Amino acid sequence: MTTDEATTTDASTSPEASARPRPRLITVAASVVVALVPLVLLRQLLRPINDPDTYWHILSGQNVWRTHEVVVSDPFGRFSENPWVQIDWLSDLAMAAAYHVAGFSGVAWLYISLGVVLFAVIYASCRTVAVPVVAGIAAVGGWVGTYASQGFRPQTFSFVLLAVTLLVWELVRRDQRTRLAWWLVPLGYLWACLHGLWVLGPIVGAAVVLGMAWDRVLPWRRLGLLALVPVAEVAVAAATPIGPRLLLAPFTVNGYARLVTEWRPPDVHEVYVAVTVMLVAVTAVAWARSEKRPSGAELLLWLMALGWTLLYSRTVAVGAVIAAPLAARAITSLLRVPPDRAAGRADRFVVPAGALVGILAAALLAPSQASGLGNVPTSLETAIDRLPADTVVVNDDGLGGWLLLEHPQVHPVLDTRTYLFTVPYIESYIQFRGALGDWQGFVRRTGATAALLREGEPVLGELTGTLGWTEVGRGEGYVLLTAPGTGR
Repeated sequence: MTTDEATTTDASTSPEASARPRPRLITVAASVVVALVPLVLLRQLLRPINDPDTYWHILSGQNVWRTHEVVVSDPFGRFSENPWVQIDWLSDLAMAAAYHVAGFSGVAWLYISLGVVLFAVIYASCRTVAVPVVAGIAAVGGWVGTYASQGFRPQTFSFVLLAVTLLVWELVRRDQRTRLAWWLVPLGYLWACLHGLWVLGPIVGAAVVLGMAWDRVLPWRRLGLLALVPVAEVAVAAATPIGPRLLLAPFTVNGYARLVTEWRPPDVHEVYVAVTVMLVAVTAVAWARSEKRPSGAELLLWLMALGWTLLYSRTVAVGAVIAAPLAARAITSLLRVPPDRAAGRADRFVVPAGALVGILAAALLAPSQASGLGNVPTSLETAIDRLPADTVVVNDDGLGGWLLLEHPQVHPVLDTRTYLFTVPYIESYIQFRGALGDWQGFVRRTGATAALLREGEPVLGELTGTLGWTEVGRGEGYVLLTAPGTGR
């Protein structure tokens, strides 16, 4: 026998080679299908920028870059009174950088890429507790539940980091790798610089540790050390450039919830809400029919998912991210599907490769398919630019950020940074929009001599009929009016 023959025989008959498991065909096929999902998601993610917050987030990033300050008096809005605590300052810097390099197409690519990464991370979280087929289905459901909140603004960072946090805590619970949990502390610092939902990190950690204590899966000393992780996450959040006042920011925003439409109760008739409710319900049904009882941590996380789903339409996405791995585990347990650990090797390469291809494809397609602006009257830009400098425009609040960024020579009366304005001022604005109460007083107090509002607004007829304002433009569902004597 030759040396080459001997080498070949030894390699093929070695104990390691014969003992190494091979993934089942169905799991390989499932991994490949999951890897193709990001390309399918691009059809939903490649859309014009239609989020009213995008524009002032760009301005925020530019302001942070210019001043190196994150708590300032608003340098852009004339009618805001509260300090501007730029809690998303790091993600705003990223948006401003993308805008500087590639304009709106760069901003679009940034958030399309985050949408792709979000699916990959939700899948990874589901994959730790389920076989690829089930994990893929649950991950798609979780991603759909977040879709309505995946605007071109920083909350998508939070959804990604929430999925990462759930993944880390699952590994800690499964393998009892308590040291791994401490990586969440620097991650928590980063999260606190990116978006206000950083509080989800310590909340999830506290729930998991409490559940582990209930199940007595670790000695009390080790559980005590784990309990310090969420405490440390809160501590490092208070050490960000914003300082301890960051801890109070969620209460400030919550105080304006009744004035903001996206904080309305969820509607189960909307697809993203229905899918999230289904994930939560399927988990409960699977637990009820399974012989295996859920752990304490799973029960607490399920209650969190249910609570966030039912709280506001804006928080449904949080419920979806939490519910996806719970549903994946519950279904796998109910079906008694044996784990195929060998498929994990395919997941480690095929699925990330699919996400990378999706990100690269987005870079190629964003300039042509996602660089436009939606829900803003671009056809009226010339007419807006003809308004005299320093004109006060009583505007649809969804156009405020766009006017601040694209038409800084005029002054909108309101934008979607709601917490910068006083509640009485916003209530007066709402009355104006409905032509109710002292709506003319709002016009006088602001000094507005132009209006940019949606067609059909009750106050449009009053402005033209009672105050004699004149229509000077109409487009994309908006009407531009000017007061008598306004120069153009």
